[in-house]
Parts: sequence; C-alpha cells; structure tokens
Amino acid sequence: MNALISLLYGTLHTEILLAAVAGVISHIGFYKHGEHHMKAPLLFWLHVVLFSLTVYGKSVNGYFYQSFKASMIISTVYLLGLLASIVVYRRFFHRLRSFPGPTLASITKLWHVAHSLDSQNHLLLDGLYKKYGDFVRTGPSEITVFNQEATWAINGPSNNCTKAAWYDILLPLYALNTIRSKQQHDQRRRAWEQAISFKTMSGYEERIQSHGVKLEKHIASTAGESINMTQWFYFLAFDVMGDFAFAKSFNMLESKEWHYAVVLLRRALGLLGPVSSVPWLAQLAFSFPVIPIIRDWNRMIAWCAERMAEQIQISSWLIRHAKVKSTLSNDKPLLNGDSVALIVAGSDTVASTMVNIFYRLAIYPKHAEKVRQEVNSLSSVYDIQGLKNLEHMNGVINEVLRLHPSVPTGGYRETPPEGLDIAGTWIPGNTTIIAPRYTIGRLERLYKQPEEFIPERWYSRPELVLDKKSFNPFNIGRYSCIGKNLALAEIRFVTALLVSKYHITLAPGEDGISVWKDMKDQFTAVPGKLELVFTPIH
Repeated sequence: MNALISLLYGTLHTEILLAAVAGVISHIGFYKHGEHHMKAPLLFWLHVVLFSLTVYGKSVNGYFYQSFKASMIISTVYLLGLLASIVVYRRFFHRLRSFPGPTLASITKLWHVAHSLDSQNHLLLDGLYKKYGDFVRTGPSEITVFNQEATWAINGPSNNCTKAAWYDILLPLYALNTIRSKQQHDQRRRAWEQAISFKTMSGYEERIQSHGVKLEKHIASTAGESINMTQWFYFLAFDVMGDFAFAKSFNMLESKEWHYAVVLLRRALGLLGPVSSVPWLAQLAFSFPVIPIIRDWNRMIAWCAERMAEQIQISSWLIRHAKVKSTLSNDKPLLNGDSVALIVAGSDTVASTMVNIFYRLAIYPKHAEKVRQEVNSLSSVYDIQGLKNLEHMNGVINEVLRLHPSVPTGGYRETPPEGLDIAGTWIPGNTTIIAPRYTIGRLERLYKQPEEFIPERWYSRPELVLDKKSFNPFNIGRYSCIGKNLALAEIRFVTALLVSKYHITLAPGEDGISVWKDMKDQFTAVPGKLELVFTPIH
C-alpha cells in the first residue's frame, strides 16, 4: 500500500505542473478569443465531468481519499493557472489597459455583480463617472462612456456597432429588440412598422383610452383616500400591453390584484439587477431550473408562449374562414420572444415614467396647474392630436424622461473590429460600450441646472438645453423604440385625464423619496412606492 501511495504522490508533482500549464493554455488558446457566454453551462459541466473522471481514474485501486485529494490539488492548480493568466493579461496586456477604472473591474465582471446586488447599477455607474471621468473601464472588455457623443457613435445612422452579448438573454427565444444580426433585425422591424403604423394607431389609442378610463374610475371611487399609484400605474401598463400583445388584458385594473403571470415576470426580472452585466453568469443560472427565480422566469416564458399559441390559432382560423391576411410569422421562437419583450418593454417603461410624472406633479403643483390649463383649452381630453401639441405637458414628460429614464443604464453595444472614435477617444474593436442615460441626462455641460425639474427648458427656455442632440429617450437609428408613439399616446392621455379631473398631492406622511431612493435598475427602471391623494376638482 505504501508503495502505491508513494507512486501516486510521485507523479503528482508532474501532474501539478501540467495542470498549471493547461490552465494558461486554455486561456490563451480558447477563453481569450471570441464569445463564450452561451457555452457557460456546457463549460461548467464539462469541468465537473473532467474532475469526476480524474477522481475515478486515480481511485481504481481503492484509495479514494488520496485520489480525491490529489484530484482537488490538480484541479485547483489548473484553475489558478487559468486565473493567473487571465489576471496578468487583462491588467497588463489587454487592449483596454490604459483606461481608468476599478482594478477588480478590469479583471472580472463579478466585481460588477458584487456591487450591484442592490440592483442600483445607475448609482454605481454615476459614482464611477464622478471618480474617473467620461471613459471608465467597467469590465475586462467593457468601457462605460459618460459622453453625449456616445449615443450617436454607437447608434447613429453611419455606425458599424452591433448589439453586445447581453442581447442573447432570451435564447433560444429571440425578439425584435434582442436580435443581434442587423439584417434579421431590419427585416423583423419592417413587419412591426406595418403592425404599428399610423393607420392602425387610432384603434390602439381607443383601447388605451378605455384602460385609462378604468383607472380614473377607480381613483374616483377612493374619495380622496391614499392610493399606491406605483402599483396602479403598473396595473394600467400591463393591462394595456396584454391587450396589445395578446388581445387579452390582464384585467388587473378591474380585479385590483396582480395577475399571477405578471407576478412571475416581476420576480424573474429581479435576476437582471445583479447579473444583467454578466451574460455568462445569467446563462449559467438558467441551467439550474430549480432555483426559484429561474423557475419563475421559465414559468413566465411558458405563459407567454401559451398566449401566443392562442393568438396563432385565432389567426389560422381567420385565414381559413374569414380570408384575413396573416401578418404573423411561423417562427415560434421569434413570436414567443416578441411576446415576452413586448410585455417587458411596453409595460415597465411606461409604468415607471407615469410614476415619476405624477411624483413630480405632486411635489410641484404649479406644473400640474399649467398642464391642467392646457388640457382645459382643448375641446376634449380625447383630442389625441391636441394632446400632442400641449407644450407644458410635453415638457413635463421630456423632463421626466431626462431625469428618470426608463432604461437607466441598458443598451449594450459592441464596437466593430476596426474600433471606434467617441469624442476624440479611440475605443478598440470588439469592446462592449455602455452609455448610461441616467448620468448623461444630468451632465452640467449638456443642461443648465441639470438636477432641477424645469419643463420649460423644452419649449420656452431652450437656453437651458446646451446640446439638444444629447436627449434621446427612445434611442435613435435602427434600434429606436418601435413603440414610441404608442407609449406617448398612453402617457399623454392618462396624464391629461387625471390632471384635468383632480388635484394631486402626496399622501399624509409621504415625502416621495422612496420613488427614487428605492428605484431598482433591472435593465428597465422599477421605481419605489408612491402614495398619492386625488381630490376631485369641482
């Protein structure tokens, strides 16, 4: 037995050396090149299997403890060799080594996860801007750019950037706003543009108004009581998008309760707060369906797929019996992905904007009064074209979108292989770029009194906006929001309807601070609780 143990440990030194070399080679020859986030589950289990095989191979003679110990040493040395190679390369030889930023951020995006556990990435990045300036290395291959030229450089008409790895989040499903291929995206966008054309908008606007009236009826029934408007604006937004996506509302405005599918969705989106910036970690988490938040995600995806299947059946019946031309694709992964993206992008963004509009109107009643006077000048609150032309109301909306963007830090792009110039700074190729709207919207070089809520800056005091091109709340170029007009129609109508009928004040004991203090950055903004009182205007 002693001879066998001596033989085992006699070869261990050689194996340790080979393990260290293998770790370095695996980084230089594999991990250093290309994208591997979608392979994260496979690579994880491959390493588990290799470790198990190593233990098994060394324990054929029955000495399991010694074999397990030796296998652990070999595996640890392999990982240390891999990590050492990664650290040395990323700190001293990487193409982004000259950019400032936290040391650990340049080594691993797990630094970002550790600092985003509270889902307030917008505040984290804002702090990095104040410490390091306009260009900050926030990941091994990632630069966060706090400069107004970034949006045009990465999204403008002549850019060659592509969507970054983050947009594989729904795979094997995919949607209009997650398709990374420009050609496929443009083809799908044309179909959506036909579906949300000016010809069809009137029908959508009528449905929006019906949901807005339901909300107003509930407010009327409260007789001046305190209302959690964060909850009710989410009810409204999800009911509208359920109607739009599935021709079937969630009916939360009527039931006064969260729909179970929306509960699943909101819980599942909590995953995006901490791990949104690390695609490989998200994919690894998805491979463990027993994790509660992943289970919620999968159940939410399944629910959306069921609703889309119902729509396909209805469409097929209409084609056969009513000779209606189908606008639906037969690509189920695309249809199911679109259904998820529609609900998230169309609901969370509008709801968060509505919460912040009424938060601002409650603490600044003079602005509510100006909006009220404008609305009262119209023949009807249902005058959609008239609402579009109300200067102060549109100023309020724009100012809220500037200070409280519905997508505070999202929108990851990857520079082309040849690199990209942004505001005189050269960004090497294949670098992930982020341009956080939350911080850019508050830059003093772009806006005078940037922290102040001044709706007039958008019409009567244009001198307060130093660079109009910097304001792009719905993005620009081929990736601009396809539902912009639909979202604005909802926001304008509900704002006009409620402001014209009620005085809006904070509830007793409410200071409104929770709205922004408890806001979560889960790709889309999730504001905190807002308690309001609506007093009828006689």
